[in-house]
Amino acid sequence: MKLWFFSPMEEGGMLPRQIGRLSVKVGDLVRCIWQPGTAGHVKGVGCIPMKYRIKGELGVIVKQRLEVDHHSILFPRFGYVHTLSPGAFEVISEAS
Repeated sequence: MKLWFFSPMEEGGMLPRQIGRLSVKVGDLVRCIWQPGTAGHVKGVGCIPMKYRIKGELGVIVKQRLEVDHHSILFPRFGYVHTLSPGAFEVISEAS
């Protein structure tokens, strides 16, 4: 089953865009297709600057929060974990 969201078209209509699969799971190999602007937010401190350029990088899903559709992805090149929604990555290979 595919997950869809709608983005505005030039003429004011809505265009469906496929953003992922509902069956992504821990162990899947993914490629990040979006560059986050920050690494996160710390209460009382604010936004933490993004240290790495992860767009285009390969990663592995290491944790999921399915109730909010968030996936923690390890980017082994940097030893860095970042949480992304399915629209920010594409699945390269499914874990068996």
